[in-house]
Amino acid sequence: MKPINKDDLKRALTKIKTLSHAQESDNSKLIKELLEKLGRESTYKKAFLVAHLDKLIPLATKDIAYFYTEYKTVKAATFNNANYIIDDSLENISLQLVPNDFFRINRQFIVSRNAIKDASIWFSGRLALNLTVSTPERLYVSRSNNNDFKQWLAG
Repeated sequence: MKPINKDDLKRALTKIKTLSHAQESDNSKLIKELLEKLGRESTYKKAFLVAHLDKLIPLATKDIAYFYTEYKTVKAATFNNANYIIDDSLENISLQLVPNDFFRINRQFIVSRNAIKDASIWFSGRLALNLTVSTPERLYVSRSNNNDFKQWLAG
């Protein structure tokens, strides 16, 4: 056995203590982030209140295939091809939806994961979406969102 130098032992113990504290703080950061994400899950909207004829009805987010803008009006299209006016901007709506369920593909559309049938690859890697419901126009994922969309769609 080698003789132990007190200074070397002291440095080694100090190093172990600092490394273990750093690991604890990393774990506490991860736990804090996880709790924040879980807290945010409950703040997402489950339904939007929409006017239909002379009534207000709650439109469940699970029934919405996509949101879109048309002539500066935001609308929600359901899986049974009904359209409802939503009194909010697409930007605000995108913040109120569960990110795993909806994706903003461009400036005009937010699409539900459940509404996507497939995506066709177009010129220069651009993606065109085919949905399970009819749309007022062909849906393209903006080039800047292509990679994020592919990752989101892969789950």
